[in-house]
Amino acid sequence: MKNALRELLAGFIIGVIAFWFVEYNVRELYGIPLKYIIMVGSAIAVFGFAYYLNKEILKAIFFVLHGILVAQLARVFYDISIDSTTHNLIPFELFDTILRTAIGGLIGGGVSLFLKRPRTSED
Repeated sequence: MKNALRELLAGFIIGVIAFWFVEYNVRELYGIPLKYIIMVGSAIAVFGFAYYLNKEILKAIFFVLHGILVAQLARVFYDISIDSTTHNLIPFELFDTILRTAIGGLIGGGVSLFLKRPRTSED
C-alpha cells in the first residue's frame, strides 16, 4: 500500500509539472513539449519503482498513470470552472495522456528489465 501511494504521488507530481505550470492550450514548458515531459517523467518513475523497489512493471505503470490523470483532471475542472467552453475534447486529451504515459512507462520498465537480467559468464 505504501508503494502504491508513492507511485500515485510520483505520477501526480509529474502531472502537476506537465499541466499546472502552463496556461490553457499551451503545449510547452520552458521550450520542452509537454508530451516529452510526460513520457520521460513516467519512464523515470517506472524505472525507479521497478529497478530499485522491485515493483511489477504493469502495476507501477498503472499507479503512475492514475496519478498523472488525477493531476490532469484537476486542471481540467479548474479550467472549466473559469471558462466552460474549454476542454471540449477531453476524451481525446485523456487518451493522449494515457498513451504517452503507457509508452514512457513501458520504456522505463524495459530498461529496468534489461539492467536486472542475470549475467552469464559465457564470454
